[in-house]
Amino acid sequence: MNKKITGTAMVLMGTLYSGLAIAADAPAASGSPITLSVGGEAKMQTIFGGGICAAIATAADTMSRELTTTSSGTITTSLVAIGFAAGSTIGDVTTMTFTADPCGGNKIKSPTTTVDREITFGASGTLANGLSVSFDDKMELHGGETGNSKEFELKFGGAFGEILVRNSGDSPVKDMMAGTTGANPDVVGSTVNGGHKRGTSGFGDINFTYYAPSMGGLDLAIGYAPSSAAPDGTAGLYLDDAAFKDTFSIGASYSMAVGDMTVALGGGFENADRTTSDCTSLATDLAAADAATTSAALIDALYETGACGDEANTAIGADITMGDITLSAGYSNMDTDGADQNTLSAGLETSVGDFTYTVGYTQETNTALRKQQGGGKVEDVSRAMSLAAATALGDGVDLEVNFSSSEYDEYAQELGAGTVTAWRTAVVITVGF
Repeated sequence: MNKKITGTAMVLMGTLYSGLAIAADAPAASGSPITLSVGGEAKMQTIFGGGICAAIATAADTMSRELTTTSSGTITTSLVAIGFAAGSTIGDVTTMTFTADPCGGNKIKSPTTTVDREITFGASGTLANGLSVSFDDKMELHGGETGNSKEFELKFGGAFGEILVRNSGDSPVKDMMAGTTGANPDVVGSTVNGGHKRGTSGFGDINFTYYAPSMGGLDLAIGYAPSSAAPDGTAGLYLDDAAFKDTFSIGASYSMAVGDMTVALGGGFENADRTTSDCTSLATDLAAADAATTSAALIDALYETGACGDEANTAIGADITMGDITLSAGYSNMDTDGADQNTLSAGLETSVGDFTYTVGYTQETNTALRKQQGGGKVEDVSRAMSLAAATALGDGVDLEVNFSSSEYDEYAQELGAGTVTAWRTAVVITVGF
């Protein structure tokens, strides 16, 4: 099968291999210009927290609100109003048994202690022709197991800019987005979107990012992630049968001085097209609604509350620095063929003496594909406020104390637990070497 290589991919690959070719022509130097390094860290957290565990909505309450359950005929009318085919129906509440407590009657254990460990390996240097080369990898040591994180970075730099080859899934959108101070705090349980969306599901495996030389405070990055799945057993090479087609990403940032202030803007856009849509059909969703055993499963089947299909990610943010104070604001949106996700955040960071203090607020919204029969949106919303104080104890040892308070408004639980609140505080000691 012939496949066209886009111009962006050709530029990225051409720049990379031309840089390597120049390096190959460089005269041999006495001794290797490459410096090896080994490092790592151990992070211990003692965590206190509470909340989350609560009774959830019952089958009768949920179906009574979403669908008129007095007869099969009125259920059909409601289903059609939501968007299902004429004649659609599901069983009534007597056929469903909903889970009463997501924690099974148990409470959150507090305090708990966790220890995360990792070892990093690096090699870097500048060749005789001026081409800089660096490689970074790490080994994670979590849960009594040792394994490679599969997140490596190989970078080539010079007058042409920089080429970064990596396997982390990060893209120029994440690289360039500003305004994330205080965003994405650790909470008990989870938030709706898991923080800012700064890249699509299509930017994974081996990917390439080109960073252009800075021009008057403007930085530009272009990313390319080839479509590839696991190597084919017969062909022995990667085939273009991955979940996503070739994915491209662009990010930019700009920094300028305004009097005594420094203003930094940054963000990006990324689009990922599915090879074959993973969105479920209305018939499949109807069957799932009929088989639902939790209110969340019923709401998901009725309205399609999960992301699916093609993805388009937009993210932008700003940082304003005045002396020791930095104010931040950020916004990200993930538009999919299923549900859409939006995240807003604001933060402040300042230093007083040997301590750095951070305050943040994040609001995340997940909007389902289909609306209520009355036309209203079906949304899950979470909010989190966070505080943190950190200081260096010296010789690679850092101390941080952080606190977060969160609330989760899940549409499926409005008639059950309602708004679920939680709090979390942790004392974190990080030892680096």
